[in-house]
Order: sequence, then C-alpha cells, then structure tokens
Amino acid sequence: MWIARLAPEQREAARRLAGGGRPGELLERALAQPPTRECIGLAALDGDDLLGLALYGEVAGASGTGALLWLVVAEGVRRRGIGTALVADAVARLSEMRLIVAEVPTAVPAAAGLLARCGFGREGEVKQFYSEGEGMEIWVRRAG
Repeated sequence: MWIARLAPEQREAARRLAGGGRPGELLERALAQPPTRECIGLAALDGDDLLGLALYGEVAGASGTGALLWLVVAEGVRRRGIGTALVADAVARLSEMRLIVAEVPTAVPAAAGLLARCGFGREGEVKQFYSEGEGMEIWVRRAG
C-alpha cells in the first residue's frame, strides 16, 4: 500500500467510496482544477485499487489552522492501518500548522479512537449537531 495525492483519473472509484452528500461535495472540491489549499485529497492505493481516502486542508480565514475534513476506508480492508496511515500522511503535510482540527460524529467511536492514536485530543462536543440523536465531537492536534 502507498499513499498519494488523489488524481482526477481516480474520480469514479473515489465517488463510489465517498458516496453522496457532504463527502461527495468535498471530493469534488478536492478534485477541482486548479487545486486549492482548502481541500486536498489523499488516496491509499494497492495497485489500481483505492483502499481509502482522506480529505484535508488549510482553514480559510484562520491563521495556521488545518483541518482533517473527511476519512473513509473501504469496508473490506478496515482495521489494517490504512486509516492511521492516511491521517499520519495528512498530518505530515499540515506540519507547518499550529493546530489541526477534526470533527467526528458521536456515532462513530472508531474514528475518535483513530484520532486519539494519531495524537489528537478531544476538545468538546456539540450535542444533536447532525440530527436529534447524533452529536459532533471536536478533536484537535496541536503543534509541538
């Protein structure tokens, strides 16, 4: 497995993995030409197979703040370190940022565990953010 910048020719495979809604919108931003620094895509690859995606970028209007915007690993290859590798690569690419922020639905505890293992700390929660029963946790990794 290796990680590389998401390429336009991976669009269809990435769409299948991302699905629609907000992840699909972010994916289109990551593949836009010319590229922006606010939404960049990383692909975890095994040959031509797309195993996972991470979308990250700089936060517009904030000084030295990056964001891990979205992460997904294909269902059949989860729990093999692919998510950890994608987060680590995104963090390395944002190494000049003073902090990196990620938001995680409270219904996805595995994502919170992954962020904790990657050096993020839980900063807070917004209850009922996504829906009546689902909140959002805010995770931060600070420089240093």
